[in-house]
Amino acid sequence: MISRIHIIRHGITAGNLKNLMYSNTDLPLLKMGVEEIAELAALNAYPIPENASYYTSGLLRTEQTLALIHGEVEHEKIWDLREMEFGKYENRTFSELNEDPEYIEWMSDETGEAVIPGGESINGFKRRVISGFEEVLTEHAARVKDALGDSGDDDPDGIDSVIVCHGGPISAILEYCFPDEKEHMFRWMPDPGHGYTIEFEDDKPVHHEKF
Repeated sequence: MISRIHIIRHGITAGNLKNLMYSNTDLPLLKMGVEEIAELAALNAYPIPENASYYTSGLLRTEQTLALIHGEVEHEKIWDLREMEFGKYENRTFSELNEDPEYIEWMSDETGEAVIPGGESINGFKRRVISGFEEVLTEHAARVKDALGDSGDDDPDGIDSVIVCHGGPISAILEYCFPDEKEHMFRWMPDPGHGYTIEFEDDKPVHHEKF
């Protein structure tokens, strides 16, 4: 049985325009972000499944994006799906930190274990995000199992879940599902308002498509 998880990056915020490193700063969508999401929705850019389960990181920008695309649907907020913790670098730009020794040391680390002062490491971030994603996977797999049992056959209508979160977590999730396809995690990152559909067969990711 084929099932799908659709993962959408929130729309444009002031943090995106300014190239800020930001996570828990609860920025809203800009007017242009709202307009872009509405335009993409009008062009049928987003999958609109029936009877899907919905998830966000709980931050305002993901809540607004979900509502713009799918309306005021019931959904679960999974805090582990928020963006990387930037600690002392929150709301700073990469360019203004180019001479900061701690920042340079963090950026130069190839192990993924160097921790941002007051924040988290790349590997710690990945572990957190995948823990949140596995919550979705567990509920998704349970719905697939229920559908198979209720249908009485091996191929009932597909099951869908929708996640609205952030660029970093989406990159971590796609790397987790398809570890051999990109040379670096962040090459998976979609533009604001865009994302991926991941198809699963027997609980295993088998295909992805960008939208």
